[in-house]
Amino acid sequence: MRVRRLLGIGWGRLALMTARDRLHALVDQLDDAAAEQLLATAVGMVPMPRSAPGQLPAFVGAFASGRTDVSERAEEILRDELGSTPDP
Repeated sequence: MRVRRLLGIGWGRLALMTARDRLHALVDQLDDAAAEQLLATAVGMVPMPRSAPGQLPAFVGAFASGRTDVSERAEEILRDELGSTPDP
């Protein structure tokens, strides 16, 4: 098998490698120019995610509370969340 010769490994180790592992090992042996060519080909093989045009990823805004005074209210927030009482 050509891949086995290119990787310089025995049949036993090759049998344990997934196609992804073999691909990684081959890519590691490429020079920068060949890697660029392979990257251009691989990008065309990966399907684009299906999202509405202009739609932001779901995590955007996950930390938006609508409050702008969070740092000023830090002790109050911690008391509310941790259930402790303020120090006298």
